[in-house]
Amino acid sequence: MDLNNRENSLKFWQLTRNKMFMVPAWWHYTEYDTFMYDIMCYDTVRMNSYQSVIQKTVKGKRIVDIGAGATLPLTLMCMESGANFVYAIEGNQNAANKAADIIKEKHLSHKIRIIPGHSFESELPEKIDICLSELIGSIGNAEGVVSILKDAKRFLKGDGIMIPQRCVTKIVPISLPDNIYSDGFIEDVVAYYIQSAYNKAGRKFEFSRFEFYNFPESNMIAEPQIFEDIRFEKEMFPEFTSSLSFIIQSDCKFEGFLLWINLYIDSETMIDSWCGSSWTPIYIPHKTCFFLKERDIMNVECIAKLGKNSINPDYIFNGIIYRNRDEVYNFSIHSKASFDS
Repeated sequence: MDLNNRENSLKFWQLTRNKMFMVPAWWHYTEYDTFMYDIMCYDTVRMNSYQSVIQKTVKGKRIVDIGAGATLPLTLMCMESGANFVYAIEGNQNAANKAADIIKEKHLSHKIRIIPGHSFESELPEKIDICLSELIGSIGNAEGVVSILKDAKRFLKGDGIMIPQRCVTKIVPISLPDNIYSDGFIEDVVAYYIQSAYNKAGRKFEFSRFEFYNFPESNMIAEPQIFEDIRFEKEMFPEFTSSLSFIIQSDCKFEGFLLWINLYIDSETMIDSWCGSSWTPIYIPHKTCFFLKERDIMNVECIAKLGKNSINPDYIFNGIIYRNRDEVYNFSIHSKASFDS
């Protein structure tokens, strides 16, 4: 299968708009490629939200775009909106090379400078006005945005700002729905990326996070709560422990948690990844389902702990189920940041 063929990326994107299906969250475990970049660029909700904020913010400003990507979508938006200059940092060398070609083709070398490499290792010749990024994971900090942007604040002037502004991750316990869609095309895409992840790891490993498209709200078994709240202009913490309590709404099976983001590009512009976005709710399974009763109480200790690379967090959920004040179940779920955690 040629996943660099735009017909295939568009076909996958269209399926995500109208079919209910689940795939391993390979985005967390393999390198970005043309297929993945295309999926993000098809997302008009994401692109239009960023564009609306960029249009009213960047005129006459000097910008650093962290994780600029092979096609420079945000950097080019800045140019169209009157930015003075953009430093475009891209850690993937192939993507950086493609981005450099675009700059030459558009004759923008005097307005955009491509900086290959990771932002941790990069230096800028001046302080800048705006730090712009699109590094958010489907769980806010899953791709290490806190560590990256915490370091990137050194690029900013004293009154410099961050775009996006805030990311809230929500969480809810769920039962899995019936009739999850699958077809040969989806199976081929999954097989390709699973093998890619295995090749990168040098071995097979078990996926502990799954993207779930078009999950039905009727399969939530309690009211959602806030798992994580990142405010990028304030102090940020990549590790935390919090306690949540869910009241079970009906007799049901518990089969894990679903997490998704509300991303505030600025205070007035928010993307809800529950539907309509390429940021997809993440399903973290509990390997053995068990049955709950209406009014059971699920108390959960949520732990975000950095994995071996000190950037991406593992997520641990330690839960106790109470029924009529008696403990009836306990469980622990560990979702690793990567295959080598």
